[in-house]
Amino acid sequence: QGSQPRRHDALEVDPARGVTREISFPESRGFPGAFLASGENLFASVTDKIECYCFREGQWRTLPIAVEGAAEFLELPGRRFLATKESLLELAADLRSAEVVASSRRQPAKHELDSLWTSRRTLVAGVNGKLGLIVTNRLWLFNPANGGLTSSPNFPIPGAHYALAGFA
Repeated sequence: QGSQPRRHDALEVDPARGVTREISFPESRGFPGAFLASGENLFASVTDKIECYCFREGQWRTLPIAVEGAAEFLELPGRRFLATKESLLELAADLRSAEVVASSRRQPAKHELDSLWTSRRTLVAGVNGKLGLIVTNRLWLFNPANGGLTSSPNFPIPGAHYALAGFA
């Protein structure tokens, strides 16, 4: 009785008809840590790379984007972000490149978001195209359109694990 390899699948679902397609992630490409379905594509984070499945073409390809370690995804209206332990990247619309938005290693810091970036943060989507970053017990709101950064008052319990939805 041997152990079975883990399969990583995604489903295309039509709410009116149910499951319409199963998309398997090839084991030869590694083991995905996060997925994002966005527009015509399904993105998968694999250690040190981003894989992309095009629904129209029905095939996987590796994006030419360098990431260190695993990435998590965040989507805001018209924008896709990749967050790693050390950086926040914005994926270009053509999927051929990514711009560094924040990096804990950038010296000198380009803006305050660089100094806030840490592996011990929570990334959340806000309203009005803002990106939320919870660090320790404070919510920071970053506007990618103009680089503006604002913060909320401290949350009441330092070190607690917070999750937010629907903030301005």
